[in-house]
Amino acid sequence: MHRPLVCISLFALVSCQNGLGPVSDISGTWTGSRVEYRLTLDLVQQGSSVSGTGHSWGFINPPTHDYTIVGTYSFPHLTLVLNSGDTLFTQFTGKVVDAKHMLRVQVFQDLSDTLAFTRQ
Repeated sequence: MHRPLVCISLFALVSCQNGLGPVSDISGTWTGSRVEYRLTLDLVQQGSSVSGTGHSWGFINPPTHDYTIVGTYSFPHLTLVLNSGDTLFTQFTGKVVDAKHMLRVQVFQDLSDTLAFTRQ
């Protein structure tokens, strides 16, 4: 009778250790890229607040941008605002999939785009 309960408890404990459980801290370097675009985020999380810097490269003029980042995180939802200088560049909403993967939807005025990120 107790054996199934012990097995279920051990399975739950192991699941949290393999990166499939809720991710409590997203601090670190995250990179999303495809042929024409690359975005790197260096994030620091304190509680539900997130801040950091970012850098993008793309086939546009100018080809690179540097950003300051502020936002919030509550598993699995991430919301970031990227500013370039004094200009709001974009709002970033994402979903943390596991400790190494995140999907983001980025809104550029009337357009939106999805990009997969990997934690370095």
